[in-house]
Amino acid sequence: MRRPSSLAILLGLFALGCDALGGGGSLPEPELGSRRVLAIAEGPVEMRFQEAGTLRSLTGAIPAPGEPAAAAADFVDTFPELFGFERDGYAVEPAGARTLGGADVIGLRATWRGVEIEGGLLIFVIRDERIRHITSTLPPPAELEVTPTVGEADALAALAAVYAESPSAPPATLVIADVGAMGGGESTGAELAWRVEVEAPAEETAFVSATDAAVLLRAPTVASALERRVVDAAGADTVATALMGAVLATETSGVTAPMTDADAHAVYDHLETAYDYWQGRLGWDSYDGQGARLDAAVRYSDARGANAFWSEGGRALLFTAGMATEDVVGHELTHAVEWRAGFGAPKYAYRSGALNESLADTFAAFLQTGPARWTMGEGSALGVLRDMTNPPAHGMPPHPAHLDGFLRTEGAGCSPTLRCAEGFFCRRDRCTCVSADCDYGHVHANSGILNHAVWLAAEGGTHVTEGTAVDGVGVPKLERVLFEAMSLLSPSTRFDGWRDDVLLACRALVDEGVSVPGGGAIEHRDCGRIVNAFAAVGIGTRDRDEDSFDDDHDNCPIDYNPEQRPDDECVRDPYLHCRAWRYGLAFDRFLEGVDIGFERNQVDAAIMVSRCAFGNRDYLTAEDVARSAASRGSPGEAAIAWFIAEYAAERMGRGSEGYRTSGLAAAEGSGMCSSISDADERAGCAGFQRAGTRAGLERE
Repeated sequence: MRRPSSLAILLGLFALGCDALGGGGSLPEPELGSRRVLAIAEGPVEMRFQEAGTLRSLTGAIPAPGEPAAAAADFVDTFPELFGFERDGYAVEPAGARTLGGADVIGLRATWRGVEIEGGLLIFVIRDERIRHITSTLPPPAELEVTPTVGEADALAALAAVYAESPSAPPATLVIADVGAMGGGESTGAELAWRVEVEAPAEETAFVSATDAAVLLRAPTVASALERRVVDAAGADTVATALMGAVLATETSGVTAPMTDADAHAVYDHLETAYDYWQGRLGWDSYDGQGARLDAAVRYSDARGANAFWSEGGRALLFTAGMATEDVVGHELTHAVEWRAGFGAPKYAYRSGALNESLADTFAAFLQTGPARWTMGEGSALGVLRDMTNPPAHGMPPHPAHLDGFLRTEGAGCSPTLRCAEGFFCRRDRCTCVSADCDYGHVHANSGILNHAVWLAAEGGTHVTEGTAVDGVGVPKLERVLFEAMSLLSPSTRFDGWRDDVLLACRALVDEGVSVPGGGAIEHRDCGRIVNAFAAVGIGTRDRDEDSFDDDHDNCPIDYNPEQRPDDECVRDPYLHCRAWRYGLAFDRFLEGVDIGFERNQVDAAIMVSRCAFGNRDYLTAEDVARSAASRGSPGEAAIAWFIAEYAAERMGRGSEGYRTSGLAAAEGSGMCSSISDADERAGCAGFQRAGTRAGLERE
């Protein structure tokens, strides 16, 4: 039989996960790092990797003695290859700390030769001196020269030309940024850039190339929802001027007579409702968790028309006429919470921007009751803006309800000598929208994808366009899970990362034995149903047995087994064996109508199924393979399973004689495999038919 030329794919798949599929060659550095982690882990470890090969997430129990922040930094120093930090010049620095249930959440910010890597955040969840989870939003490694050819003054001048006036901004910060990939867009390559926090004439974060002074990206820091203060903006069109308006209401004086402005009354009342929701239901005091005063201005003037937004710079909510509805106030206040609950609000562009908007819609819905809960903006000057039960019902183009419909912002090709259309910039031969012209990557429209997942998770139902049915967990449980997950938010959190954060938070609440008023105890089955809501909109894999482990990472996808024990009913019964079931599906796909010649793609596919079926172990026992192939009853499939076992033995450095010898012994007295002419394959087939026993092939 023919053999693949390299063991790299087997090592990668057994140790890492399905995402690690790759060709031959030497073992990549991240995979070496993962094997070193597995060697010290207490129990199974689930690792996921980004396309560039660096770690995206890790879940398990990795010993981490000592103070949590120091333990997190020590892990990075010990396993630099996981993060692409093999070369001298990379470092991490503290980026804050939070809590998640009984765990410490530690943030570390990455730098290259002293320059911050924009979006390069590592978040560690540590409990009982064990690293339980790591999330990385590091962009692909980019070891650039860090001396700018465009100075700070020239960068600010280039920015002033865009604004048609000199921006009001503090000193610029030199960073390494991939502006195309920010928020989940398509990479345009990392480059040295100046980051400028602009305060006027617009509140936004701008990035200016430090090599050619091109304005690369402008992302707003205003998101377009107890001590209260409401002022009269009196038509002012800047935040600073608006907040200097006449005071209409305060917490101590109440409404100032004779205030007749309906919006002022509405804002004052709705701020109380929103405050009571966050403080009473979730224990979060005001927008900062510390009881800060809630400032708002009505009768604001916006050139774009009716609007409402949270100004991060002014720490206030601003409303144009007719926009002060309960859900809009709740929406904008949630934007303020996003900045502070975790390690920063998701950047207001592309996928992270859509997440930013969806969170605001979500908690605005949670604070309401009744049938109008799932629509946004009813009663406002703009009418209903979004419908979480049916996103395509609104917007032009219609808001998507599935990831396949995600609205993109790339325009026609460009060249350095040609200008793109207004609102686009030319980078790497592509025009990319970076302005309000495309809603910063259609953040409001694309929020419909996550919004629909929230509705499915809360209420249960059928996906509006795909027809996928999901069981709900109820608002009380879901709001607590999502709020806890916000402690893991970062500017680079996107759809897939948010889904993982939510699952982690849900499991943490289960471990803590948390019960919520009106919902009861949060259970693993609730976590599984939330996972299924994400899967229904195209984010992640479903969890068919609802045990909080999706099918790609479950040791038995057809049997409820939240502890992932190896001795559950599914594993004991070889003829209902989940591994056999998984093998069967894959064999049906890649062996149909194909002569068994052990072509490389067939072997790779079989190995992939092995990895997905057996969790994150870095070995495959002969009994595992025996059970899987035997229940199918096909000599050809058994032969391939035999090949995999032999391959695994060779990869473990044990050779394959032990497997071959036991297989030959097991073949005596069996006629099932007599039609296979090759002695080795015939022996393997006979061994595999002894499913559920160790009479076939034994692991040494």
